[in-house]
Amino acid sequence: MLELINRYREIRYLAWLFSIREPLEEILLATPFFRLSPKASILHNPEQSFRQFSILAPVRLQQFVLDSNEKARTSYIPELSLRKGQWQESNKPKELLRYSGVQVYDLNNYYGRMDLKDLSGMPWLSTHTIRVLLICLPKRSLRLFLSQKNPNMK
Repeated sequence: MLELINRYREIRYLAWLFSIREPLEEILLATPFFRLSPKASILHNPEQSFRQFSILAPVRLQQFVLDSNEKARTSYIPELSLRKGQWQESNKPKELLRYSGVQVYDLNNYYGRMDLKDLSGMPWLSTHTIRVLLICLPKRSLRLFLSQKNPNMK
């Protein structure tokens, strides 16, 4: 794929990189709330979502290539999926994009997929974390909801 992208000058390494498991047409048809432009979605502007909830840092193609070629680094591609049935707009079901996991790589090896629930500690280890939520649900009832801005791991 990288060889194909390098062939055309119009496509640069600054593109955002995502993986999907659902049909591409469905992912591209998902739009944000309030009839906002598709440019306001995770697909086109993942940094805005990351500022609100820093669970997965968005990955540019350039950063993925750099990390993939480094022996001591593991790279990942965030996975997008559709959240169905949770939201409505004008009394109609609204499908929204969401992060659902990551695809994990290093050098030329693919290691597999990890679910988002398996990555709950990732924001606490990253120096790029802007805002992270800590939710305590003992016995399935909400007890504590804490929002930490720029957490310091030192």
